[in-house]
Amino acid sequence: MSEEIEDLGDKELVSEYRDTVEFRTIESEEGQVSPKQINLQQALRDQILERMNSAGTNERTTEVYTYVRDNPDCSYSEILGAVGEVGETIDAIYQLRRAGEVYEPNEGKLRVTEE
Repeated sequence: MSEEIEDLGDKELVSEYRDTVEFRTIESEEGQVSPKQINLQQALRDQILERMNSAGTNERTTEVYTYVRDNPDCSYSEILGAVGEVGETIDAIYQLRRAGEVYEPNEGKLRVTEE
């Protein structure tokens, strides 16, 4: 089921989620909520959230990671100057820090976490 969900386009995914929520609402009113529908709705919601979290940041995240790796102790302003796109770049830095891929050994300076 998860592979089928991953193969859906963005509009199809949202449409399927809406249909599932509507169907579950009708089932709930009748007192019948099937585990299959609950699981489907959760899987669709999880896929939507995953796509939202990664939208527009995958390529940018790779660029930021590569820049930090090649320029240890670089500042945030250096990254923004080199990579560009302020909003996406800040999101990418946040994602990398949250994932533990980069860290801040000194205030305002970033490094790639050693493997």
